Amino acid sequence: FGDFDCILTTIGPGAFTGLRIGLSSAKAFALSLDIPIFGITSLQALACGFQEERAFSVVIETKRQDFYTQSFDEKGRAVRDAAALMAADIEVSGQVFIGDGCVRFADEKGGSVEIAEGFDLPDPLAMIAAFRSRPELFSQDVSPLYLKDADVSQPKNPPRRLQNL
Repeated sequence: FGDFDCILTTIGPGAFTGLRIGLSSAKAFALSLDIPIFGITSLQALACGFQEERAFSVVIETKRQDFYTQSFDEKGRAVRDAAALMAADIEVSGQVFIGDGCVRFADEKGGSVEIAEGFDLPDPLAMIAAFRSRPELFSQDVSPLYLKDADVSQPKNPPRRLQNL
């Protein structure tokens, strides 16, 4: 552990529980080792691993009807803010898509989507290289990035109550 100079982590968007656990673990390591922690969005982390010089979009699976998405130019610079969008609201022309949501996204778009294979998850080595070459992509604010409100509902059945005996 003495070889660590900092902790790099993704800050979301992603699965609510996994994101909270991952950030808590990263913060605990940084605190216990007394080293700085830096965060990058999951979408930007995926973009760091894509090396082709062309416009592209990242599409991440939400396990719901929408997708987490963000578009980037040929240099890997964000051209739109990250958003949670339905497939119908995501422009397809002139770009390639990366991310773990591409298969379902292409299916919903009728198969007219160009997908670059092998870019489903952020690459830790690409994140390290990006931190060294483009540190401005990283923030010391490692609060979770949520693109939509939590899906919370009331129970369908009323809670049970114990009778006085």
